[in-house]
Amino acid sequence: MDIKIALTGTNSSLFLNYCGTEIKKVTINGADIPAEDVFTAHSIKIPQKNQVVGDNTVQIYFRNLYSTGGNGLRFFRDPEDGKAYVATNLAYTGASHVFPCFDQPGLKASLRLATITPDTWVVASNDSEAIIENKRQSVLPRLCELGIPTQLATALGDSCTLRVFNQTERLSTYTYVVAAGEYKVYESKYDVPGMAPLRLFVRQSLSRVAVKFAPFVIEAFLKGAKYFQQLFYSRFPYPKHDQVFFPAVSGLHSSAGAAVCDDKCLLRDDLSPSAILALAQLTLEMQARAWLGGNVSVRWWNSHWLHEGLCTFLCALCMSQAQGLEEFREVCWGKFCRKTGKALRLDRELDCEVLTDEEAEEMKGEEWQYRAGGVMRQLCSAMGEKAFKATLVEYARKYKGKAVEAADFLGCVKTIVGRQKPKDFKLDVWVTAWLKTAGTSTLSAGDILSAQESVVVTQTGPTRPHRFDVVFFDDKLAETVVADVLLSETNVAVPFPAAVMPKPTAVLVNAGGKDFTRVHIDPTSLSVFQKSLGEIKSPLTRCMVWLAVRTMAEDAVISAKFVVDMWIAHLAKESVNEVFELALKCMEAVVRECVPTDLERRYESERIFDLLRERAKNEKDPELKRTAIEHMAELAAGSQQVSVLRDFLPGLKDQWLRYVILRRQFADPAISAKEKTALLDSEHDPSFEHLKAKHRCEGALSDPEIRARLWKTFVDSGRKESEELVIRAMRGFGGEGFEKEFFASVRNVHDKSVG
Repeated sequence: MDIKIALTGTNSSLFLNYCGTEIKKVTINGADIPAEDVFTAHSIKIPQKNQVVGDNTVQIYFRNLYSTGGNGLRFFRDPEDGKAYVATNLAYTGASHVFPCFDQPGLKASLRLATITPDTWVVASNDSEAIIENKRQSVLPRLCELGIPTQLATALGDSCTLRVFNQTERLSTYTYVVAAGEYKVYESKYDVPGMAPLRLFVRQSLSRVAVKFAPFVIEAFLKGAKYFQQLFYSRFPYPKHDQVFFPAVSGLHSSAGAAVCDDKCLLRDDLSPSAILALAQLTLEMQARAWLGGNVSVRWWNSHWLHEGLCTFLCALCMSQAQGLEEFREVCWGKFCRKTGKALRLDRELDCEVLTDEEAEEMKGEEWQYRAGGVMRQLCSAMGEKAFKATLVEYARKYKGKAVEAADFLGCVKTIVGRQKPKDFKLDVWVTAWLKTAGTSTLSAGDILSAQESVVVTQTGPTRPHRFDVVFFDDKLAETVVADVLLSETNVAVPFPAAVMPKPTAVLVNAGGKDFTRVHIDPTSLSVFQKSLGEIKSPLTRCMVWLAVRTMAEDAVISAKFVVDMWIAHLAKESVNEVFELALKCMEAVVRECVPTDLERRYESERIFDLLRERAKNEKDPELKRTAIEHMAELAAGSQQVSVLRDFLPGLKDQWLRYVILRRQFADPAISAKEKTALLDSEHDPSFEHLKAKHRCEGALSDPEIRARLWKTFVDSGRKESEELVIRAMRGFGGEGFEKEFFASVRNVHDKSVG
């Protein structure tokens, strides 16, 4: 590969990042440099004596292996049909695991890519193909013209194709994408002037389900693109978009004309509302990351939270406002609030110093992403949606193609605040309170029973300016909203609206989830919700009640038993799957974290399991039934409950859930090896989940030959197989007989939750 570097002065500490296998040859400005003189474990030094002021050319011939961990260029051979696929996952410093580069987000470079593949393969990258040669007599001269070794094509014989892609705009290395293989490609057919074409790359063996989902993804892309183009007064920032579905991709990262995402979302056989919601959310978040993350990137990882938060919030905002996505408006905010609720306990300020790649890795977790998303929604609420959107337009326009810091975004906020002068918003106060201060505030309403004409909302914890909605309920639990209540100090009185006079029955603070805060419900309102929550019509309001109840249990304001009893009282009444699932997750978290003894936890878990079993047996709605079974699988303890789970396998289409149940069977010592093998043999599908389950289940069998084979695979440094698969197998038998070697051999595993 050739790397062009423009220098304003020479430097004795200049180096390229490279964590690959081997450097064969290095040429700097025409001078050959012995590889052993410049290549260390993670870098290639560029000696100062070989540098010149101005343009420099570094030519490197290197050899590398496929990555078996989370980052890098990954290989997957589909067990269903034997077809091979590769794809990159370069966030956050994964590019240097593939090729030499300056692997820092603020150092952008154009990429000109050439690939040589078998004729049957297709290739996706950040830009479009400029040259395609698929005849050997044409390929070899073109390779010589490009300075690419011809032996790469000779190895493939006559069945090779050369693709040379257009040179990209300057991009951060973590946004580079290369994916190749015998993918099935679905192309958008819409005829909308100025609309970027979309292509979906899916493994052939998943085409049976992909053909069902592809129209929904394409339609969501079109609706989202129209929304973002109206928001930013500009066309999609890239001439096309390729969305590649590949096994076991951790997260969705910044998108610049192409993105790679996990194909687990295609495992559902049904076109259920939740499956469509998940695909729509994935597609819209990818678009948000194209506008903010690919188009504009961060200079260093200490500002990475900014784009994570903006993209997360923008995805939900688009889903709630875009024309044609009305069916998702309430449930998308419920899902957003559930995830931001998980980040309420993150006790660290957002705008903090990040000095190393290791610290950057710590910040890429979902809690950081959703804390930042919650704070960005709070900013939108604080300065007003009109001013917030104007800030995004200014930011995207001013810093297009540039690398920025959080201060640059805040500078745009300052500019818009100066123009529009939003009421009661002070930027310096907001920055100190929300970005520079750790911890989370708690908002509590005074008891509605003793309130006269108004209810007092009090803030405890870090003092911050808050802007939120308060919902008052009449005796029929009809809602009246008092919008945009401002709390700038410790408390504020919120007058009763006329619709609930002389006195409301109940009150809920931050009912729409606009503010990023913990919420406590007053005793009188809590009693009303405990008895009559199902009578509240808004699914989002019901979600916010459950989140507040969980918070109160965590803060020891109410008991875990109260939460479980409340959940049991409303188990049969909840008909919206997103609310049902959120309530389950809240209740399970309370049992796990707030019940004091193992005996009590086991008792409550058994109670919940039995009730879920009855709901699952009698439920007609397939989504609610699936959710109940999924949580039964999480709760199952002991052979009797594991056996109950097996009764739900016949007719269960969700392949991921089938494997969850299957793994529980294999973990049960009461089930014989023969029965386990029969269960495993009955399952067959092309998903990566199948391979993970198979490895885990094989490892659980007491067969020395199988364990020896799995161990040999684990320690084989030349294998292409994903390390996550092998770790699954080892976890299946706990490294039994190999404990010392197991812990000495564990290397780079991206999924910390394996097992």
